[in-house]
Amino acid sequence: MSQFYRFKISLCAGLLLLASGMQASFASAPNEGRSGKALMTEGLAALRAGHPDDANIAFNRALKTDPRDPLLNFLNAFAYESGAGGAGERQDLSRIGYRLALQFDPNFWPATLQLGNQALRSGDGANAKLLFASAAMLAPERAAPFYGLAAASYSTADLATARAALERATTLEAPNTPDRIRIAALVRAATGDAAGAHVMLASLSAAHDPAAAFTASRIDTLGRNYVQLAAASEPASAPPAPPAQVL
Repeated sequence: MSQFYRFKISLCAGLLLLASGMQASFASAPNEGRSGKALMTEGLAALRAGHPDDANIAFNRALKTDPRDPLLNFLNAFAYESGAGGAGERQDLSRIGYRLALQFDPNFWPATLQLGNQALRSGDGANAKLLFASAAMLAPERAAPFYGLAAASYSTADLATARAALERATTLEAPNTPDRIRIAALVRAATGDAAGAHVMLASLSAAHDPAAAFTASRIDTLGRNYVQLAAASEPASAPPAPPAQVL
């Protein structure tokens, strides 16, 4: 799958805000001391500053205090994924961390969401669809799982699901990143909404997105395909009635 079809949701800021909001529950956990909370705060600060290696050091130290904490396992995984492009061993470690977070809390939807992103980036759209759908069920008022579901469904040519997911996503939160704008443009073009697709394309162009030209070309192709398929699916005209038999 081309890199332009691998949809990655920009989550860092939102997930860090989520994690910051969950610190209170971490601090009040039964076996948690001030040192654990301080280490989490230190790790979050390192992530915000763009130092994922330092964040991993802090989170791994905090995990020694409570290895079963889902938020800590998630943050540690996120830091692994954020460093060096999340490739190779870091990718493997991040996947383990997300799965541990879900093992200790099956409802921890951000971990499911990140596993969906990893599946989509690797070209496994079918598995990504399942993961994003699960995250959407766990967090029906969050836009990110629905944008992910739209992207994964588009990648597997499930356009009905892609359009439904996109409509839900945009209702919750307008497309506000190049990735979200791009998938909105592609899904709309593929489902016959040429006007909506070009509105999204204009936003991409205005933001000087490097993929804008490719997206424009793809939108034109999708639009032509939609028109051709629609024409081919129209019922053929009824054949003329045979002339009356002359007796």
